[in-house]
Amino acid sequence: MAEPGEREEQESAAEIGRRLRALRKQLGWTLGEVEQQSGGEFGGSVVGAYERGERVISVPRLLSLLQLYGAPVEVVMPSDSRGRPSTVSDSGVVIDLSEVRKLGPRWEALQRFIERIERQRGDFNGRVLTLRNSDLDVLAMTFDLERDALVNKLQQAGVAERRQK
Repeated sequence: MAEPGEREEQESAAEIGRRLRALRKQLGWTLGEVEQQSGGEFGGSVVGAYERGERVISVPRLLSLLQLYGAPVEVVMPSDSRGRPSTVSDSGVVIDLSEVRKLGPRWEALQRFIERIERQRGDFNGRVLTLRNSDLDVLAMTFDLERDALVNKLQQAGVAERRQK
């Protein structure tokens, strides 16, 4: 039987998978067409496993697949406990971009994710970046942590602070 944290991860993966399937169906693509459209980057059987929640998709792969689909990350993020998308609000967590750039290879996924957010938002001030709840959810899944544990780790690494909303 799955532990509570594992259950939540499985439920999130299943929800993200359902939303990925809905996006693919909106495009009218089969799994084979995803493979063709991606130039083989995404195998049909792997995308099917993501859609069924059998495999957890990594953040870089999720972002690449969403780019292929022409969809923002917000459309696949699970809802919060009140049934609202968890992406709707600022988390109050501010990232010091210069400190993130100094982190070692252990934090490479964070660095790539932050760079992608900067590009998507067109926010290149180079000093700070305020994470949205959806950003924290994706990062927490990437690092296999609960949201608060992730924020604590980022604070301990000296790259984040929590501001009052």
